[in-house]
Amino acid sequence: MADLAAACEKLPGWQVALNNSSFKIANPAGVQTSIPRRVGGRSSLANAKKALEGLGFSAALAQHKEESEKARKQRIAADRAKVEAKFVAPRVGKDPAPQTVGGTLTVVGDKEMYTVTQQVGPDQAAEWLNRPPAVLPDGRAVLQRPLNAGHVQYLKDVILRGEWQLTPQGVSLPTEGAPIDGQHRLWAIVESGATVPIRVTYNVPPETFYAIDTGKRRTLADQLAILGEKNSLHLASFGKMLYCWDRWRDGDTGTNRYWSNWSRA
Repeated sequence: MADLAAACEKLPGWQVALNNSSFKIANPAGVQTSIPRRVGGRSSLANAKKALEGLGFSAALAQHKEESEKARKQRIAADRAKVEAKFVAPRVGKDPAPQTVGGTLTVVGDKEMYTVTQQVGPDQAAEWLNRPPAVLPDGRAVLQRPLNAGHVQYLKDVILRGEWQLTPQGVSLPTEGAPIDGQHRLWAIVESGATVPIRVTYNVPPETFYAIDTGKRRTLADQLAILGEKNSLHLASFGKMLYCWDRWRDGDTGTNRYWSNWSRA
């Protein structure tokens, strides 16, 4: 019965009051009914549902679900529009002279790939991002996957917290054109305004784009298992549930509020 009362309470304009033995429910027109607090049997539940139907409960619930789904889609569309507006035109600045860490910037042959550790700031990152797409041997442009605002924010937060680490993964630059790997890292640098060390590979053949980022990402369960936790799958599932509930309770309206996006945080 409590579930029925809770469902009524969520409907716009419906009122639910509780006394010792029953829930008093009124629809927006002021029509009232009562249902018992506890189920006394199948007939008791059936009678409660019948009483609510007299108030137009099913129709109101269906309309509420439809409007909620419409509002949810509008929120998603608005989020995507904000992302597109935010990332459509990067700041372009002078291309600073490359600075290396623990080595020198040298070219080993005219077209041969080479990798250096380089200090990359927002101006350099923006210049790379603003280049036209790289072109494949058959004339087709290399089109990056859609930008994930949540992942950019995650990397930006890592940088601002001072937790950025130099890893073998970095930025892949073809001889001509925009990077074919590392766009989220570069956007995080632009958004943070910070300069960080990053591995940059030059003269990368554009066709290698289709072999990049096709591996399996570590899940939270994988990371917990690496840390020695037992029952890592169950612990990860509980963590997901707890995180989403916490965001919902706090009225989070950010891009990570959706169940499917929780891991970006």
